Amino acid sequence: MRRIAVMLSTMSLACGVAFVAPPAQGAPSSSVPSRSATASTSSTPSQSAQATRRTVYLTFDDGPSGTWTPRYLDLLEKYDAKATFFTTGQNVKAQPRIVARIHGAGHLLANHTWSHANLTKLSKAKAKSQLTRTQSALGRYRSACMRPPYGATNTSVRRWTKEVGLKTVLWDLDTRDWENSQTSTGIYNRVIRNVHHGSRVLMHDGGDSQSDSLAALKRILPKLKSMGYTFEVLPNC
Repeated sequence: MRRIAVMLSTMSLACGVAFVAPPAQGAPSSSVPSRSATASTSSTPSQSAQATRRTVYLTFDDGPSGTWTPRYLDLLEKYDAKATFFTTGQNVKAQPRIVARIHGAGHLLANHTWSHANLTKLSKAKAKSQLTRTQSALGRYRSACMRPPYGATNTSVRRWTKEVGLKTVLWDLDTRDWENSQTSTGIYNRVIRNVHHGSRVLMHDGGDSQSDSLAALKRILPKLKSMGYTFEVLPNC
């Protein structure tokens, strides 16, 4: 998604820390503690692993991709990690076998509009169509969560999303893997330095080359496991 880096950077600053789910619109889930709940960085990996269970929610946008998604799935399986894939309807239609594999591996499939549209620039009818067409494409694999492309949302979009039976879910840890300037080490460091219990981590499995993201995840998964983290699908979807 390097082609939309500038817009996403802006929306990330404005919206990236929000989790919108009625009725607590724009606020983090009450079940997710603050960063202060994270164990001290002075703890050894073995001590951290014995501490209270901590969870990270890995999320991947813009797929499924015939090139990159299978590689992510192989890596997630290696570390017994579950994730949430925010898929576009047109990619779901193009990659039915990968969609089935995502579901079969215990991951969650969620709505990312039909064609990666900026919902804030559409009419009510067109915005709803973007969402309902994707739900139809997902079929029995669909869930109740939606992430707006670019993080672009407003009062109207949130209302229309709710009207079609979906919840809006954003993120609170942006890896910025969509930036051309990012390296695997930069992505890795951004996650490790900012992760906390309940983090919703934004990554991508669709769009342009995801080689840096994949390389970073190969380091992120074992490191977070050594710190006592588990990886689960987003709740309440």
